[in-house]
Amino acid sequence: MTRVESVSWRTERQLDDGRILRIPYIPLAELPTPVHAAPRLGCSVGHANIWIKRDDLSSSLHGGNKVRKLEYLFGDAKAGGYSDVLTVGAVGSNHVLTTSVHASRCSLSVQSVQYPRPLGQDTDLAMRATIARGADVRIAPSRAAVPFVIGYCYARSLFRSNLPYWIPSGGSSVVGTVGYILAAFELKRQVEKGYLAEPERVYVALGSCGTAAGLLAGFRLAKMRTRVVAVRATPRSVASAYKTASLANATLRFLTRRGWHHNTLPLRADDLTVIHSQYGKGYGVPTKRTHDSIRLAAETEGLVLEETYTGKAMAGLIDDIRSGQVGPSESIVFWHTYGNIRQMI
Repeated sequence: MTRVESVSWRTERQLDDGRILRIPYIPLAELPTPVHAAPRLGCSVGHANIWIKRDDLSSSLHGGNKVRKLEYLFGDAKAGGYSDVLTVGAVGSNHVLTTSVHASRCSLSVQSVQYPRPLGQDTDLAMRATIARGADVRIAPSRAAVPFVIGYCYARSLFRSNLPYWIPSGGSSVVGTVGYILAAFELKRQVEKGYLAEPERVYVALGSCGTAAGLLAGFRLAKMRTRVVAVRATPRSVASAYKTASLANATLRFLTRRGWHHNTLPLRADDLTVIHSQYGKGYGVPTKRTHDSIRLAAETEGLVLEETYTGKAMAGLIDDIRSGQVGPSESIVFWHTYGNIRQMI
């Protein structure tokens, strides 16, 4: 196992504008992540103004969108005196793997409950890597059984007088979502520095809603015109425009309680676009358009996408361009959220 440098939690964070955000956090991510043009992809799909926001490079240990969330989730756990965290995901979950990789940097132990999903080579690698990093993995027989297995974990921890800090699926709590509110401001700074024009649209995979909710609230706070276009990759019971807007509003209220005062009006479900057409036959089940988009992104820009989230998100972007949903002069950003397991091998 690769030796990782330990990091300590901090009680507050100073933002670029001088504002002090009084929320515990642990600096795990390597920020800002790059943003760059994708001219070869654009030429292939007939759009000249596509940009890639590289959150797959958020950490040289193991990147992806979870690292920004874990900065605040782990900070909250350490501030609360916890030594263990408990989280949930599908078998081979990238979220659980990322949690396990970075928890060791914070002297936190990881318990996880995982439920069945279609298996592939990368999911098997992720499961092996999670276990190799010392996570206590428990497999629920079905998704419906997850609450019972979580209850067992808490009961066992209560017996040991060591209750774990709860991290929901994907890290999508109000605390975790703060990371993507600040990510929206990071993109604004890159626009101000002239790296790209302010985008009309940002395409991102919609799973547990935290990433899209943070960007939705962040763009509003940053007074950007950018619209979040979220491509659904999980069941409607998990992911929807309503749930995303609700989480965004809850996070805005959380920030107000922590001293970030604003006059932002409540966000509505129609303040973002959710694409449902790429979901296909189920969670983790790729479609032909998923495979085509993964291949095209690799051949044109050398991007590594996967079948569950980012491949479907890219398919949604490409279909919108080809169907005329995106205007020819619109600047669009693909927010790359995948933590590539193969970079760890």
